[in-house]
Amino acid sequence: MSEQHTPPDGHLGPGPDMIAPLSGFVPSPAEHSVASPRSPGEPVPGQAEQPLPPRGPNRARTALILVLAAVLVAAAGFGTWWYLSQGSGNGEVIKPVAGLDQAPQIAWEGQSRGGGVGGVAEGLLLAPNVANGETRLKLLAWADGSERWSVDIGERIGGAVSIQFNTKLPGGLFGLVVTDAAGKNRFLVHRASDGGFVRELDLGNGSIVGSDTRAVYRYELDEEIIGKVRISRIPDIAGSGAAEWTTELFIEPQEGAFMVKERDGFADLCWINEFGAEISCFKSMSLTDGSAPSWYSDSAGFVRIGGTVVASEHNNTRLTAYDSAGNQIWQKPDSGGPLHVFKDALLVGSRQGKMVERLDPRTGDVQWGQNWGNGYPTIFDHEGQPVVLLAESQEMYVGVADMGTGKIELEKYSVAFGRVVFRTAEGNVIASDDRGEGVQLVAIKPGQSEMLWKQAFDGYTYIQQEDQYLILRSEEKFAVLR
Repeated sequence: MSEQHTPPDGHLGPGPDMIAPLSGFVPSPAEHSVASPRSPGEPVPGQAEQPLPPRGPNRARTALILVLAAVLVAAAGFGTWWYLSQGSGNGEVIKPVAGLDQAPQIAWEGQSRGGGVGGVAEGLLLAPNVANGETRLKLLAWADGSERWSVDIGERIGGAVSIQFNTKLPGGLFGLVVTDAAGKNRFLVHRASDGGFVRELDLGNGSIVGSDTRAVYRYELDEEIIGKVRISRIPDIAGSGAAEWTTELFIEPQEGAFMVKERDGFADLCWINEFGAEISCFKSMSLTDGSAPSWYSDSAGFVRIGGTVVASEHNNTRLTAYDSAGNQIWQKPDSGGPLHVFKDALLVGSRQGKMVERLDPRTGDVQWGQNWGNGYPTIFDHEGQPVVLLAESQEMYVGVADMGTGKIELEKYSVAFGRVVFRTAEGNVIASDDRGEGVQLVAIKPGQSEMLWKQAFDGYTYIQQEDQYLILRSEEKFAVLR
């Protein structure tokens, strides 16, 4: 998996970009397909809740709400959010939704009856409902729902109480996280092309965290010492399940979804947003043996930009930049707000969530400062242009920013509070408008004052993205939109 906050305060698992409700939303079942296995620390049947990785730079307490393909977070302290998405390149984990320039219709429907679903390029995966004794794993064609393959995995899921998907493995593979009544996990690796079994890994109470290469990382919590974790690098899960090295470290227990970014000789544990895109990072390990770089501090969150590391040291409110050798380049006071990179722009937000500054990563000088409204923005890249979203209780603001000046013209739209937001391949925004009945969707084209379309679907309770498709869900059925 290329693994999923006031600013980043803890959304678990990549999925559609989300502006999370503070209350009143009905969570989706835990067995729904996710782009990652059970997040580290997410409770399972028979297992006490475990600590999670630390949050990102600004650490206001959050409330976790399980929604669609991800666990998504509302920032209780500020009521505002910052999610940054790279719309192209190797940083992209979740593809944009295909089509939907016009109001969508249901292409086909199917029965899930409690089994999870997951999306890969080859089709829609259906997990067996172990509570009903089902044992067959299936793949349905995106075009019409016809069955492409079906395999019996009964001999490998004995004693399971839940099955979850990891659809972000490299090499045309996907994973099944099989959890037993004691909360122990096994990871089954299968081929997406024909469902063929590849290998099984015993994860204990841990999980598999993906990277932006063929490597994956096993992340396991110590059962006796809170905050202690063991991380192992598996260079190529397609070729072998053997670990290259294992290291032990301490991570402050907090909520959050993350992936591993391998670059400059290090593996960085980085916060990700609902698109699975990198926001900022909180741990760095040598690719050789798992050791920390010379500049690293446990109290620092950091980003990499143009060969420079910029770290926000929360304990002493300093912002410090280092070169590739770990030498300090510059240092300045830190506002305590979120630290992010958008393409070649280093952005720093204020703790109050109104002012956004762009800094020169070589000197730390402020290039511009702008008030982007009452909240941290969601940003995604569409064909080189940064599309910016801001949310209030009953309204959404969308516009295209000029990263040279920070200026932005925002259009206001009436969209009810508590919504999931998706991006399309055309750069449009689709929001689930929460009016309490069925699923209501609206589409917004940045820079256009009128909504593109509105569409309602009765008989369904939530919506999620799988691969490049939107899936309506209820307890008993699902539908693919087109």
